[in-house]
Amino acid sequence: MNNKNEKGKKEKKEKKEKAAKGKGGFFAKLSKVVFGEDDEEEKVEIKADTSTDVSELSEENQQILAELEAAGEAEGNKKKKEKKPKKKKEKKPKPKKEKKPKPPKPKKEKKPKEVDKTPPLPKKPVIAIVIMTASLFGFVMLMTSLLGYQVNITQAKDACEEGSYVEAYQNLQGIEIKEKDEELYYKLAALAAVSEKYNSYLIFENSGKKSLALDALICACGRCEINLANAKIYEFEPELEELKGKIVTTLLQQYDMTGEEALELYQSKTRKEYTLKLQEILEKLGLE
Repeated sequence: MNNKNEKGKKEKKEKKEKAAKGKGGFFAKLSKVVFGEDDEEEKVEIKADTSTDVSELSEENQQILAELEAAGEAEGNKKKKEKKPKKKKEKKPKPKKEKKPKPPKPKKEKKPKEVDKTPPLPKKPVIAIVIMTASLFGFVMLMTSLLGYQVNITQAKDACEEGSYVEAYQNLQGIEIKEKDEELYYKLAALAAVSEKYNSYLIFENSGKKSLALDALICACGRCEINLANAKIYEFEPELEELKGKIVTTLLQQYDMTGEEALELYQSKTRKEYTLKLQEILEKLGLE
């Protein structure tokens, strides 16, 4: 009997210890999940208040504990899965290349102006020198002009004596004719006009242009007639008659035309009439 009582006591103690352990374990785990770990004093107080029957609530407590533990683990996993937001990398601005400053150009040193220490020239001698220089220059220009003029007059007279009236007249071009030399100038102007047409005849004749050659001879004969009045005034009738004789002789020999016929043709009313008569003469001679 004693042995049975002792065994019953032992079994009751073991059941109490198991219930205490189960209750303490359940509340401890519950407090850890909800409130975190408590101090030792709170654990002792929880153990002291366990007056309910642990054996009846053990299965329900175990189920609640399992659900709480699963919820805690799920929350822990969610927290782990939540990734920390990545920090955006801030782009560092590239440092701009600094241009090397150009070395400043060396400033040209201005040379100090040399002060002219020479004494000023006296005014009166300077003025006298200027006047004398200007007078000398004017005298030289005057003498050059006089000498040039005289040279041209001399060359014109020489060419006139040789019968080169066109060349003589050209020597008087570009100069101011003095009163004493006006007679020479008008004489050479008339003789050159007639002689120039006769020279044109020679050129056309040598080139075989008969119509132009005859036209030049007729114009030369007509100019002789126009300048007869001036020849009497300025006394160059002999030179003009000599030219006229040469022209008339050529007309008779080359074109079988007299001086009077040439003058009549020269005095035609229109240029068209003159051209038609000239062509008729050439056709008769078989020169057209």
